[in-house]
Amino acid sequence: MKYLWLSLLVFGCGTSPKSEEISYMQGIMPQIRIVWRKKLFEHVHDKEMKDLSTRSTNLTVKVLVDISKDGEVKKVVYLKASNISVIDQAAKEAFTGAGPFPRPPVSCLKEDVCQVRWDFIVEGGGIKDFQKSPSPNLM
Repeated sequence: MKYLWLSLLVFGCGTSPKSEEISYMQGIMPQIRIVWRKKLFEHVHDKEMKDLSTRSTNLTVKVLVDISKDGEVKKVVYLKASNISVIDQAAKEAFTGAGPFPRPPVSCLKEDVCQVRWDFIVEGGGIKDFQKSPSPNLM
């Protein structure tokens, strides 16, 4: 079975995240995953999504997210879009809908903002399996 998934290849706070920064990102991942999958499921039967069911290549959305020292999402910028609007928008809404988050580690903050790069990936054919599901597997 193919899956919709979040990449753990997250990059925050520079090129070499510290252990507390990695723990922070792993800690917020369940919230993000739930919202992302929910948003995709809301559109799973749209034509744009149905057309993806036979696709054999992965789709990736890469975002850069600014999280304030208080855990508020301040900005989400696409670094790489999939060019499938439903998937791209779900990636953005995964952050805006899942926040606020716990306070990021001080080591991550630069000018009171923690900047995180996050990859969202839909495996080739993953939409087809997702469309068969009666409800989203949120985790």
